[in-house]
Amino acid sequence: MTLTSEDLLAISNLLDVKLKPIDNRLTNLEIKVDNLETKVDAIDNRLTNLEVKVDAIDNRLTSLEVHIENVTDKNIALLAENYVPAARQFEKASYKIEALQADNDIIKKVLGEHSKKLEKIS
Repeated sequence: MTLTSEDLLAISNLLDVKLKPIDNRLTNLEIKVDNLETKVDAIDNRLTNLEVKVDAIDNRLTSLEVHIENVTDKNIALLAENYVPAARQFEKASYKIEALQADNDIIKKVLGEHSKKLEKIS
């Protein structure tokens, strides 16, 4: 049995008709894959931008940590070192101030009494 040209043409037409829906589905699938690739590229760009921002934040955080460690902590330590002795001096001075106020009160009384006595004498 030999196929004629007409038979082959009829088979070709049948295959074209049967394969047309598959071809349409493949075309639709290609479009969807292209759209998906576009979206993945957009996500990749956004992730790249996010990585750049996170790197910048990381650099700033590292700089801040170094500043806190090298500058702020040292300044706080210096303040603490100087605060304790100064606080003790102020504490000692407060007792002296209280004593001076008491002495001043006594001097005022004595001076008042002496003023009265001097007025009586004069």
